[in-house]
Amino acid sequence: MQFILPQGTTYSLKTYDDYSKNIICQGKYCLEQGWGALWSFGFPPRGFLKDLIITKERDIQYRPEVGLQGVEYRGTRSDGLVTRWVGKFNETISYENVPADVAELFDKIIDSLCWVKNR
Repeated sequence: MQFILPQGTTYSLKTYDDYSKNIICQGKYCLEQGWGALWSFGFPPRGFLKDLIITKERDIQYRPEVGLQGVEYRGTRSDGLVTRWVGKFNETISYENVPADVAELFDKIIDSLCWVKNR
């Protein structure tokens, strides 16, 4: 996977035995993309959607040829902070409780994702 990294963001890669994650931060707020055998079932953890007053959900066809589904959740809290989760089995990308301007920056990164096939 390749990301477009806007100016002013920082990037780090964390690798563990059973999963890895890319972390992209704008100041103190971070976008996290993780993958691996023990990373996720593709749904947000308990409490991720807590306190959201506006929520949007949509199903995503990850691999339509074999019927694999993914899911996306977006929401805003009463204080204006924004949350987004995109997930499928063993891989997710998300941010939680960030200001709207940072959410817009992170959304551009998520929307720019380029899946690269190993050669």
